[in-house]
Amino acid sequence: MALCLASCYAVVMGKRIQKLVVYLDQNFVSEMSKADVNEKVRPEFKEIYELLRQGFVDEKLVVPGSLLHDIESSLATHLKDRIVSYQHYLGKVRLYRPDEIRNTQTFAALDRFMGRTSDDPLQPKAAFLDHPDQRRFGISVDSHLERYNFRESRHRTSKDLDELRQRLIRDKVTYDRQLTIEQKTQRDQFVQTYCRYCGPVSEEKGKELTAFTESADFASIPLLRIEAHLFASILTRNPDRQIKPSDVTDIDALSAYAPYIDVFCTDAFMADQLRGIVKEYGATLFHAKTNSLRELKTFLEGYLSSVEPIRRPSMTAFVLPPKERRDESFQFFYRLGTALQAMGMNEYGELYAFDDGAMPKYELSQLPGTPVPFYGLQDVKRIDLPHKATEEEILEICREHCRSDHFILIDEYKEIPDTFMLGAAMCAESNGDSAHGYRIFKKRP
Repeated sequence: MALCLASCYAVVMGKRIQKLVVYLDQNFVSEMSKADVNEKVRPEFKEIYELLRQGFVDEKLVVPGSLLHDIESSLATHLKDRIVSYQHYLGKVRLYRPDEIRNTQTFAALDRFMGRTSDDPLQPKAAFLDHPDQRRFGISVDSHLERYNFRESRHRTSKDLDELRQRLIRDKVTYDRQLTIEQKTQRDQFVQTYCRYCGPVSEEKGKELTAFTESADFASIPLLRIEAHLFASILTRNPDRQIKPSDVTDIDALSAYAPYIDVFCTDAFMADQLRGIVKEYGATLFHAKTNSLRELKTFLEGYLSSVEPIRRPSMTAFVLPPKERRDESFQFFYRLGTALQAMGMNEYGELYAFDDGAMPKYELSQLPGTPVPFYGLQDVKRIDLPHKATEEEILEICREHCRSDHFILIDEYKEIPDTFMLGAAMCAESNGDSAHGYRIFKKRP
């Protein structure tokens, strides 16, 4: 089934985004971050992470992050740094907050109801701060959300919801009845919020707002539809299951993001609640049980082997260990990283570094006790340099790794401008054989 899904990707998924968009709930990211240090973590998590990482590097997929991830990470204080770094390695695209998406979808529906031209509420800009198909550069900023008492508020909310669940079960309230209650609550909340932010409204305007909330336009708002369904479901369909502190966060994420996501990875319980309604938006669900993890792994393998990258690098740089000035490697790779970023969003380059085992290591004042490789914090792929490798052997290794039509071989550290990579790409395009004194080679000689 998973392979079939991969083969029909172009038909069902990716209607507005070329890359596959994969959402991982915090449990998935947490397990992936522990895979190297905890032997109890199932191997499928590490295998899936490697597939996602490769797909991201190859410009085939992206794994977006959100404020909800940040909050969840702040609760796992001993794992926070590892979790954040794993998220960062899978994509630098961010999602808007659920309340921002709620507003976008609701006012688009209001525009339609009023007969005004409205933006498509499911287009990427409604959910993503930057278009997922763009190649992003960025750094992770720690907001230190652990200073806020999210844990206490989550437990208090789950306790209140569970008391409500018990009353509903005791009163034999059905799913359909509770769904009607949830939808009425949403209608009332919209009118109250509108009046709170826009001030008192006239009687005529009040009737207009009420008519909107009772219209098909309001009922079709994706976030509200999914949210009402999920709350009604967890409150009435599972009499023996206690509401968990993570349930509301899961509902926030699923309601807001599912319509914009191709593959949604969540826990098994929430996947069961969402399965029917999410198909309307072309999303595929996987959960953290072993059988589903294996299906996800098969799906990703099939997808990655069957699609082309949406773009390829314009230039690739391979850096050999220099004979002199090795102690300057951190600064040199920093300049190379700056040159990569200067290429912009639509054109990009890749950077590889050969390591002969004698390159220096560093320690940053911000990370005491943590060794940093010779290429520092740059996005570099490391290659072991075979002992006494000839130039022809080195060039063959370069061609095996290179994904651009040309590559530049750097064998000594020099001062390079910010335009270095872009200039090398332009030289190669005009059939030049060198740039700034470094030789340019064709991938296929």
